[in-house]
Amino acid sequence: MNSPDQRPPRSFTTTCFSTALHLAKPTAAPIPTCQPVELPPTNTTSVTSNIPLSAAMTASKTWPIRSAGPHRPGLPLSTSLLRIVPGCPRNGEPPVHWFNNPPPSPPYTLDAAYDNASASIVLPDPTLNPIADQWFDFDAHLSHPTAFISFTLTAGSNRYTTHFLFNQFSTRHGVLTAALLDVHNVPVARLTIDFIYITAYSSSQLSSFKRPFIPRFIGHRGMGSSGPNAPWRPRENSVESFLAATLLNPAVTTIELDVQLTRDGKVVVFHDWFFRPLDSDGHPLHDKESIRIAVHNLTYHQLNALYQNSHPVSASLTQQQTDVRRIAQERNIDPKAFAVKVFTLAEVCSLLPPDIGILLEIKYPAPDVQEELGIPYPEKNHYVDLVLADLLQSNTGHSDMERQIAFLSFHPDICMLLSMKQHRFPVYFSHCETLDKPCDEFDPRAIDLREGLRFVKSQGLDGLMIFNELIEHRPEAVADIVAQDVPIITYGKSNKYSTVVMKQFEKGIHGVIADDVDVLMDEMQALTCQQKD
Repeated sequence: MNSPDQRPPRSFTTTCFSTALHLAKPTAAPIPTCQPVELPPTNTTSVTSNIPLSAAMTASKTWPIRSAGPHRPGLPLSTSLLRIVPGCPRNGEPPVHWFNNPPPSPPYTLDAAYDNASASIVLPDPTLNPIADQWFDFDAHLSHPTAFISFTLTAGSNRYTTHFLFNQFSTRHGVLTAALLDVHNVPVARLTIDFIYITAYSSSQLSSFKRPFIPRFIGHRGMGSSGPNAPWRPRENSVESFLAATLLNPAVTTIELDVQLTRDGKVVVFHDWFFRPLDSDGHPLHDKESIRIAVHNLTYHQLNALYQNSHPVSASLTQQQTDVRRIAQERNIDPKAFAVKVFTLAEVCSLLPPDIGILLEIKYPAPDVQEELGIPYPEKNHYVDLVLADLLQSNTGHSDMERQIAFLSFHPDICMLLSMKQHRFPVYFSHCETLDKPCDEFDPRAIDLREGLRFVKSQGLDGLMIFNELIEHRPEAVADIVAQDVPIITYGKSNKYSTVVMKQFEKGIHGVIADDVDVLMDEMQALTCQQKD
């Protein structure tokens, strides 16, 4: 008799489903935000915006899509890059705010110069579109704190100037404002810029030609998210769960996992921002809000100890666990793969067979989550560099560079850094339109699907991941993405149903992330057998 915590035993035969892949081919530091406020004529970082979400999502906003120079970086980067966006795209604030009315008539030209290199951007009429479609790129090193970038705004026959010292960019990402002065040094306007500083990551292994990687069936955190609502599943984001998803389901060739940083800089495979102690049945020991500890506020040793205390080793094995261990033994997989612990990214890469692909989601908290965590999260370059270092470390000595790996992130800047620091692994942008997700709710790239597509195309990313319900809610936008040959991967609870998945494939969706792998695979096998008959 089956335990109430177990699903009925599954048959892992794949006679009919061996052809499913052929049948299912497609037909095709806290981030400052800004708001218009009266500022004194001095350089300062702008304050956090209080614009409500509804206003942020309906405002006419956009993000630049191309560089005006003067630096034209090759990819991957070989030197550090300072990228400056005129204005504040997060809330649609134009680059120039005039102190007196009426302002000079547009158009305006904004020139930026540093170290004998300069570039110009024609700013659009702010009443039509507040944000220009270009940004500035400078080959700049912030180790020269007395260096500066000068800006000149030309409006008709008048010229207004200001500058930003390099030490003002020390946060490596943020929003700055400065007073524009006329020829008599009288402040006449405020200039607003959004900037990000991107450092190079030097590795010949990450500079090789990018291999396309568009996985078809992907196991969400392995077999799916676990917990008291799914006690029959292996622990999510464990190597055992990754092996169960792939070894027991040959059509599932890729697993999705989440990484974040501990306080001592370890890249751990863990989904939730907070650790909450659980009882023996997998339920929180206390009320959700009473005891929870930010993962980034724990060392790896502390996190792992808490995890092991909340996840005791079971005295008996389920049939699924027995099957996975048998196949793993036949394939000479290290028994350490079945340890009860928090795995690091390097450990996962060393324990998983190289024929199992990885869709690696890099989690980075949105501003509201950072505020909730109550601690500063690591600077983005440092974080991404640690992830890349772990991948290289795990690849040393056993040719694991042959593994199919793709990056994934809900944070646009993380995607941009990944695409510019390395050219080996594809990068997918996770979009969160219509979702209650920890995205930057003021970033048009994250909350509007068409802006997300513009971002993917302009940055040379390799695809989009979207919520599967958008296929019905935004059919025109999704069809536009498919028409532009941008691969789409979907996620959502209904991805466990074969009818839902097959309809997506018919509409040009390339891959699906399933949170209930065994249900989807059973349905796909039954559907395939039915079609074969």
